[in-house]
Amino acid sequence: MNRSIRARLTLTIIGLAVGPLLAVGILLTWQIFALEQAYAINEQQAVAEAVAHEIEHFIHEFQEHLELITQNRGLANLSMERRRSLLFELKSNQPDFIELILVDNSGDEQIHFSSHISPANHEPINYATDEAFTIPKSTGAIYYGPIHFDEVTQEPQMTIALPFFSVTQNEMSGVLITSVRVSQIWAILAEFQPTPEEKIYILDETDQVIAQANTSMNLPKTYFELPDQPGLTTGLDGTQVILASKAMVLGDRIFTVVSEIATDQAFALAWREVTIVGVTLVFVLILATGLALVAAHKIVDPLERLATTAHAISAGDLTQQVHVESQDELGQLARAFNTMTDRLRDTINSLEQRVTERTTKLAQVNEQLQQDIAKRQQIEASLRESESRLIEAQRMARLGWWRLDLTTNTITWSEQLYKNFDVPTTTLIDFDFFQKLIHPEDADYFFQSVRSTLESNQEEFEQEYRVILHNGELRYTYNRGRVIRSETGQPLALVGVGQDITERKLVEEKLRTSEEQFRTAISNFLTPISITRIEDGWGLYGNKALADLLGAPVETLIDQKVGDYYYNPAERDIVLATLQKDGIIKNREIRLKRYDGSLFWANISISPITFFGKSALITGFYDITERKKAEELLRQANAIVENSPVMLFRWLAKEGWPVDFVTDNVAQFGYTSDDFLSGQISYSDMIHPDDVARVAQEVESYSANGIDEYSQQYRLITKDGPVRWVEDRTTIGRDETGQITHYQGLVWDSTERKRLEEELRNAAEFFNSVINAIPDPLFVKDEQHRFIEFNDAFCKFMGRTAVELRGLSDYDFVPKEQANIFWKNDNKVFATEHPVENEEQLTDAYGNTRVILTKKAAFRLRSGEMILTGAIRDITGRKEAEEMLRQAKEEADAANRAKSEFLSRMSHELRTPLN
Repeated sequence: MNRSIRARLTLTIIGLAVGPLLAVGILLTWQIFALEQAYAINEQQAVAEAVAHEIEHFIHEFQEHLELITQNRGLANLSMERRRSLLFELKSNQPDFIELILVDNSGDEQIHFSSHISPANHEPINYATDEAFTIPKSTGAIYYGPIHFDEVTQEPQMTIALPFFSVTQNEMSGVLITSVRVSQIWAILAEFQPTPEEKIYILDETDQVIAQANTSMNLPKTYFELPDQPGLTTGLDGTQVILASKAMVLGDRIFTVVSEIATDQAFALAWREVTIVGVTLVFVLILATGLALVAAHKIVDPLERLATTAHAISAGDLTQQVHVESQDELGQLARAFNTMTDRLRDTINSLEQRVTERTTKLAQVNEQLQQDIAKRQQIEASLRESESRLIEAQRMARLGWWRLDLTTNTITWSEQLYKNFDVPTTTLIDFDFFQKLIHPEDADYFFQSVRSTLESNQEEFEQEYRVILHNGELRYTYNRGRVIRSETGQPLALVGVGQDITERKLVEEKLRTSEEQFRTAISNFLTPISITRIEDGWGLYGNKALADLLGAPVETLIDQKVGDYYYNPAERDIVLATLQKDGIIKNREIRLKRYDGSLFWANISISPITFFGKSALITGFYDITERKKAEELLRQANAIVENSPVMLFRWLAKEGWPVDFVTDNVAQFGYTSDDFLSGQISYSDMIHPDDVARVAQEVESYSANGIDEYSQQYRLITKDGPVRWVEDRTTIGRDETGQITHYQGLVWDSTERKRLEEELRNAAEFFNSVINAIPDPLFVKDEQHRFIEFNDAFCKFMGRTAVELRGLSDYDFVPKEQANIFWKNDNKVFATEHPVENEEQLTDAYGNTRVILTKKAAFRLRSGEMILTGAIRDITGRKEAEEMLRQAKEEADAANRAKSEFLSRMSHELRTPLN
């Protein structure tokens, strides 16, 4: 019986009922866990970012206090007592500053305030080898030390060191080293109140856990290797967790905030849903088994009874009958079998047989009726369950149904639509009420779509439109409807479904805006930028500035690897190793080669990014080839600039301008302040002899005309003999009667600026020589279509001088019809900001009309104004050659046609006999 009909039929019914549901359950379970994991990752990422933001804000507050002292209040230019007063004030007002140490540019300690050390028992220390001094001195940037615990108080502390500079900020005067109390970090972690299944902690560069919420501050050394990607991993306690992190960059220090949650809590909802699915599957399995057994019983039992009766009749027992209750083919077979045996029985028993048959039929009808009642109850229960699932699915999808009765103009909504439109369920919905919900800009589209569907033979329609809720909120709705018509085709009603798609629309708009902003911003950058894949360096994107730098079209750059442009391909491996170690590369000087193979130097900065779902590197380039060539000269120039801070003078209104006050940085000219204050040297002694008379005359003129503030440029002779250009800004001091008593001013070395001005003039002359060397006519117009720049070739082409062309427009030189065409094409370029090429006609000053090919492009200046650049190429000769070629072709075609006609006539005459 292992392969009996009953067993096979039972297994088949169970498989058909349970198999599809089991597959759906497995797929649904996988999707539930995937969604729950994604939600948990996003939640932990948000917690990590929020904690990181709070901690960065807390640390940066210390930095702001230090910058207020060192920069805004000019710590470098204050006396020692004033510096001590400011630092004492900072220590008193900010109790989190445990220690304040001021060291000079040699590393010698000058001032020391400490909460634990008495000034009387403290010996000055030299910090020349301490990285809190060496790093700010070498980089000029703020230094953040690692978080450590005080051996006495066991409080967490961090060292912060900030260099401070003289007024010009070209020479470091010293470093302010502080130790700050950072126990607030534990308070920040505690504010987020994680549950026992959640953990928030901080890692340093060595992956050591330095802080953890709801734990002791001074933890034993614990290390945790952070995975490359957020997600499911092994947590700090060795259990399975969902983990996300956020890096905090403080100077050269990188701290990482990690937030994790145990999978038991993260997947709690998923496990409940899986349990529900499992219980449902078990219930369906039991139900399917029962139905299979019932169905097998209904099909197999009649066959078994028929077989048994057949065996009894074959043995001679004609009283045997087949008892089959069904009305199907088996029942018909059984009844035919019974009829055959009845004819063999004695006619005397016919009446009893008929009574028995009628009783049997009545029992069959009664049993069939009971089965129909049970089946109907089962169907009603299934319908109620399906309806419940449908309502839940509609709620999750924000999907509801609606019906518009066109005869009564009334609208019926499902409960979900009331929720979508934030309307009380007791509200009577009619066409006028719904019309008020639709956004005014979408109303015409909505009603036109409905009307066109009703007037045509269409049966269905789709719409996306906006609605405005009673509170002013804007929502997007997707509508799908169908027309119900009468037998004559007359529309009776509209039915359909509506879905709230606001979230999808907002996400789509955000993504579209983000991509457009990114591509627009990158493409307009003047800095060459490339985006490449991390794994193989293949180009993903490059802007026009990069194409100009490398001498190749953007499309060519995208189809190549970035390693192809390294002068030494091995340097890319070094760059990637540095990037993997430090996470970012800033201002690295490297040799590259252009598309044509020529070598150049570039300063590059690289950062990892996610480029539309792909892990990539974004690289900024700056061509420093010329700087490398002139590196020695620039180093000398920078040395001059770094040693030329502003000097403060006060001169008496006497002959020679004796000095009664001067700052110590006059030493840059070889003098000391005592040289002036002692009267050995007056200010006029420093001025170059060729400039003394002019400077004195200007001072006398300003004084006589009541100008109390003025600027001058002249030359000073240093104590060692060299001459330097300086600029001063002087204010005249007067007494109560208006008499001049003194002059006070700022003096700074402008020698370098004088040199740069000369280089700027040389650069301008070089630019003019370059564009004038180009044989094609070039021009630049402003938004009023006036010529503002052009080369010599353009003047020659127009037959005009530069004076005649500058500031005028096309209407001043060419016929109006041609000028109209020029202006029309110019306006198109201004409007679209896209380059265009046109074939146009131009009549020059000599009356010659030429055919020209013009290429125009718009450029927006930083001021917001736009200019139009254009290049002209005379193609009159080419056009004339094309016309001659066309005429020659027409003449050749005519000759060919004449030849063909002649040959045709000759052929006809040869084939026709003479009469």
